[in-house]
Amino acid sequence: MRSMNSRAATIGLVGLFAAIGFAIGLTVATNLNLAPETAAEADARALASDLGNMFGEAADLVMPSVVNISAERTIRNRIPFDIPKRWEEFFRDVPEERKAPSLGSGLIVDPRGYILTNNHVVDGAEKFAVTLHDGREYKGNDVELVGKDPRTDLAVLRVKTGEDFKAANLGSSEGVNVGEWAIAIGNPFGFEGTVTVGVISAKGRANVSLREGATQQDFLQTDAAINPGNSGGPLANIDGEVIGINTAISTGTGFSAGVGFAIPIDLAKTVFPQLIDKGKVERGWLGVYIQPLTSDMKEALGVDHGLLVSEVMEDSPAEKAGVMARDVIVEFNGRPVASLPDLQGSVAVFPVGKEADLKIFRDGKEKILKVKVGMMPDEVAGAEPVEQTKSEEEASWLGLEVEDFREEEGVIVVNLLPGSASDEAGIAVGDIIRKIDRRDISNVNDYEKARKEHSGSSKPVLFWVKNRARNRYRFVAVKPE
Repeated sequence: MRSMNSRAATIGLVGLFAAIGFAIGLTVATNLNLAPETAAEADARALASDLGNMFGEAADLVMPSVVNISAERTIRNRIPFDIPKRWEEFFRDVPEERKAPSLGSGLIVDPRGYILTNNHVVDGAEKFAVTLHDGREYKGNDVELVGKDPRTDLAVLRVKTGEDFKAANLGSSEGVNVGEWAIAIGNPFGFEGTVTVGVISAKGRANVSLREGATQQDFLQTDAAINPGNSGGPLANIDGEVIGINTAISTGTGFSAGVGFAIPIDLAKTVFPQLIDKGKVERGWLGVYIQPLTSDMKEALGVDHGLLVSEVMEDSPAEKAGVMARDVIVEFNGRPVASLPDLQGSVAVFPVGKEADLKIFRDGKEKILKVKVGMMPDEVAGAEPVEQTKSEEEASWLGLEVEDFREEEGVIVVNLLPGSASDEAGIAVGDIIRKIDRRDISNVNDYEKARKEHSGSSKPVLFWVKNRARNRYRFVAVKPE
């Protein structure tokens, strides 16, 4: 009884102090002229609270399907030959090879245990360990590599225990807009279940220089923090739907600098089912080298969009359909072509062996060709750009000086005026000029005729040139100064 009275007295005393504190707070607030919270401020606070709850709910929906992947590679140590005797003792105990672990993330896309991740996470590894969000771990013979696709930097692992797993809800990247919320989930630096939030910064990013990774690029760009270890993990929207697979960052430090890239989930959907069913990807192929149109090229060709065919591979589907260098591809099977990812993506998923309509622009007229899409060869050549050297000497028309090229038809650029129109357009010393506008160039005489035809004109001149080192053709539009 005494205890009860003591507790009641204590509660009463606390209540008294609380009342006094509240009264003092009101007095202080009045003296400081602090206005009560406005309706707008209250709405903003409520919205922030709701948004925080939405991020949390979205993460909760995706998190059970996110896994941590540990892959083990064998690295051979490179020991120099002809080691001086006085240094031998330093290398005597160096092993010939060592085990190098790497960490990444993955996403369960099939309840049978199929996990989507990046190819660069698993490439070259002999052993894998997969840890689920709930702590379950699988390794050794329980985990196998099903297939990988270096072109898109995607791969599939499988946990073979026969259990049912929670597969992620895959949304669509087609309707994603710049500025929408983006939630990255993964295991950066091995910290499992990390959630970062940002927005979609851009869409359709291509020509991103990657040391390892996708060559078929149509990235979503985000400022949600992506760091080493996030690779292969999901990028989700505010509804908890996966819209991309995090794969790369642009940074000068190796850590997040606010520019991250994710493979669109719609592209991934065309890849991982084939990896599951066949262990590889069979994609459509036309057999053309193409390049984007500059404003000068558009003016020279009289078109406003499309991709320029710079070269057609011999015996390719495109050659059989009648596609020619200088054609501008404006539509593929009814879908407009505005960028390289547009054409790559449309052709890649088109059924091999089926016929498609290819709308081109040639000599001022639109034309529709029927092309039977082939299967892309395992190896599609793609040489790296070569170093370009430029002459300091005075050059002639458009900054060019040429000579007959004796090994084949055409003229070779021997001198190039730095800063000239040709230099700015991308022509290089050593390039072979084969066409100027519609005129074939077999020798210097042909070149001189073309020069006279275009002398005094301010309209861009279209050159068809061959890079000798790469053995590849391209079009270059040179606008007279």
